Amino acid sequence: MTPRLPLVPFLATLALFAASSSRLQAQALPNRPLTLQECVGVAVGQSPSERSAEFTVEAATHAATAAKAPYYPSLGFNLTASRWQRRIFLPYDIFPPTAPLPTIVGPTDDYSLSLNAAYTLFDGGERKAQLGAAEAQQRATVADRVRVSQDLTLSVHQAFFGYASALDQRDVARKALERTEDHLRLARERKAAGDAPQVDVAQAASEEAQARLSLIRAEGLVLQSRGRLATAMGLRASTPLEVSVTHEVPPPPDEGELKAAQEMAPKDRPSLVSAGQSVEAARQNVGLAKSAYSPKIGAMGSYGREDAAWYPQDQTWYLGITMTVPIFTGFAHRENLAKARADLARTEAQAQQLGLSVQEEVWDAYAAVLTARQAIEAAEAQVRSARESERLARERYAAGAGTLTSLLDAETSLARAESSLASAQWDYRSELSHFRWSYGHLTP
Repeated sequence: MTPRLPLVPFLATLALFAASSSRLQAQALPNRPLTLQECVGVAVGQSPSERSAEFTVEAATHAATAAKAPYYPSLGFNLTASRWQRRIFLPYDIFPPTAPLPTIVGPTDDYSLSLNAAYTLFDGGERKAQLGAAEAQQRATVADRVRVSQDLTLSVHQAFFGYASALDQRDVARKALERTEDHLRLARERKAAGDAPQVDVAQAASEEAQARLSLIRAEGLVLQSRGRLATAMGLRASTPLEVSVTHEVPPPPDEGELKAAQEMAPKDRPSLVSAGQSVEAARQNVGLAKSAYSPKIGAMGSYGREDAAWYPQDQTWYLGITMTVPIFTGFAHRENLAKARADLARTEAQAQQLGLSVQEEVWDAYAAVLTARQAIEAAEAQVRSARESERLARERYAAGAGTLTSLLDAETSLARAESSLASAQWDYRSELSHFRWSYGHLTP
């Protein structure tokens, strides 16, 4: 017998799937090519990590607000109604009663209502430490949310530049195919005129087929890169996208910008800000552990009525001050304080190590930008040289003074140089975005 799916769980699964699918396309895309900033804007609106970070900040904010509660007095209202019976244990053997006395009280009704209040007068800094730790944690979640936004922005930048690079690579492949088709036409014309052998036509046809295959691969790379960009934007990979790009190469950062980046990173890099707040929370936990050694002093009071019938008529009230002094807790306070101090030292060391790592990232990203910029200049020179070589080789072959092999070699060199230039230009932009991210200034 074929097992049946339970109807309700099955429908619930379909509903969840439909909701998640519609969420992926919740933001309508404009019917035009998107700029880089527009792609980032879509990603910020669609990303589940952004929503998760928002709710994390909201939860931490509520936790910080709740940590202020112990500074206020607590009020409570009690209302009880009970019926009870109780045995009386009296020393009848020592003092025999002169008359029979009952040994059972009840059954009787008991009604009471009261308003109770309590307020902590002194706690050795416990409330202050708890509030400080909660507020530090809240600030850390805010920094983490900024980190999520910047990480998302960087991933969109890299995917956008990868897609733009794939489009340029496709254009390079198309131009290479056009040139090889022209070479094949030239070889056929020379063969028809009796100036070239059949092997030249075969070689040119083989080169043309190879160029066509390269174009097919470039088309596939465009589809893959578009899917990566759509995924980075929080959309389905199959979402059709067109991008608007500019080929103007921005200038590289100078040493002054590098120095400014190294100074801004400790203050603006979200991970370092979060680490600093984690240190502050650990420091507050040390104060919290110390407060366990202090006496706790509080005031309390109550006013109400109690009676055996409803509505109670007899008044009850009390006012008092309590003080609790820890004397011996099995060394728990000492161990908790030692643990808090060890956690603080560990958190401080981790923050220091993170600071060194961030400074190294800034330096590495700066070096990568300079290297990528120099790669563009070298690729441009290589393209100019390869174009001139291809032009000369074509003219020599057309005039019958050169070989087809030299022309095809020149064509291969030109296609490779143009491909390298396209990659270098977009790699440079990607490295520039990574440099700005390294010191916390790549914002949506």
